[in-house]
Amino acid sequence: MKALLLLFLVVFIFTLVIFSLAILIRLRDSFFIKIPFVSTRERAIGTIVKALSLSKGSVFYELGCGNGKILQRAITETSGSRGVGFEKGYLPYLLSLWNTKKLPVTIYYQDILSVDLSPATHIYCYLFDFMMEKLSPKILRECKKGTRIVTCDFQLPGIPLVQTVSLEAGNEKLSKMIYVYEVR
Repeated sequence: MKALLLLFLVVFIFTLVIFSLAILIRLRDSFFIKIPFVSTRERAIGTIVKALSLSKGSVFYELGCGNGKILQRAITETSGSRGVGFEKGYLPYLLSLWNTKKLPVTIYYQDILSVDLSPATHIYCYLFDFMMEKLSPKILRECKKGTRIVTCDFQLPGIPLVQTVSLEAGNEKLSKMIYVYEVR
């Protein structure tokens, strides 16, 4: 009887360790990705959605969609448009799924550099400089002429700038400037 109880305890502990490791491996991107989750400030979202200029039939991609709040607002305000979000952090990915669950939005747990951007008519991203440098050639290679791209705080080198919009940020260091681009 003691041997059976000991065997059960060993199997239970082994299963618990394996299960815990599986969860930690799945969550590692949320803690160790190169681009942390930084939410676009609420005061900037309306201006960003307006700058996107979505219309019926638009296919809006948010690269690094975080909690999905911009997708949610953009698709809610533009009937007949469709949203697609990409997020590599597991916890923000789950938040974006929750925030967009009743909308015509699809969220993928995927690295944005492996995404095919050609279906997008509109793109929004709030990423750091080093990522924007990697993303620019991909956008120029894959996006159709006329694709509208809006970024917050960080510019896309090599893509024609159409407009800049300064946001009322006060003393805040985030969400200060919006850049609008169009692929030509």
